[in-house]
Amino acid sequence: MNFAITSNNRRLLKRTIDNYQIISSTHKQLENNIKEMGSAVPAAEWLFDNYYLIEEQVSFVRRNLAGNSYSRLPVIKEGHLKGYPRVFAISLNLVQDATGFVDENTLVTLVDNYQKQNPLSTGELWLLPIAIRIALIEKIGNICEGLQESSNSKIEQSLEVETERQVLLGNAITSLRLVSDISWPEVFESLSRVEHILRNDPDGTYPEMDFESRDYYRQELEKIARRLNTSEESVASAAIEYAAQHKICEDDRNVKRHVGYYLVGKGRPEFIKKI
Repeated sequence: MNFAITSNNRRLLKRTIDNYQIISSTHKQLENNIKEMGSAVPAAEWLFDNYYLIEEQVSFVRRNLAGNSYSRLPVIKEGHLKGYPRVFAISLNLVQDATGFVDENTLVTLVDNYQKQNPLSTGELWLLPIAIRIALIEKIGNICEGLQESSNSKIEQSLEVETERQVLLGNAITSLRLVSDISWPEVFESLSRVEHILRNDPDGTYPEMDFESRDYYRQELEKIARRLNTSEESVASAAIEYAAQHKICEDDRNVKRHVGYYLVGKGRPEFIKKI
């Protein structure tokens, strides 16, 4: 089922398309330079060899922004990113450093450090791999603007400047490839504070469930938190606390010791009233 394009999605989609247009026009211009002059700037080879990858990732972003609603996520309240989801600001900070290189370890370390003070919601963690792609596409777009200026300028750029652009573009494209190869469900569960809490299920059932079932529980927990205007972590902790209050039966089948009883089962209505 498709969702309407929300304001968050529209902002991110427009930003992605604008940067892709810059990249596309640079690609065409560099191709023309080779036809006319027989050569192009050193970074051109990176763009020629990996243009298909950029196209794939732009398509991925468009599909995901069209197919999911991110309207309820926390947004930046001031500054030049006002109105954008905060995970996009996190992503920009990650890729807009000196080298712009991003891999799974870099990503996990950054998010773990950020969450020590500001835990991310389930929705934010699912948007994160898309936001990082958008930030990397923007990084590539910014570099391409410089390549266009160099290509149009009659003043020859220094070898140092050209080499730096080549390295930056190579790092950004390599990062885009690495991010696209990440198995996000696994990374998601390693980063999710809610997941870490629910794995303490007194019944021991939750950690043994398959990913789809755990994801269903997290989605229902997310709905409860939104309904009560509270944090997802507090709902998860309350479910663990309620389940732990019940003793193990002789047949070891006390369903009330399982977090699912409160999140998706018969105990959900009463649980919502009490927390």
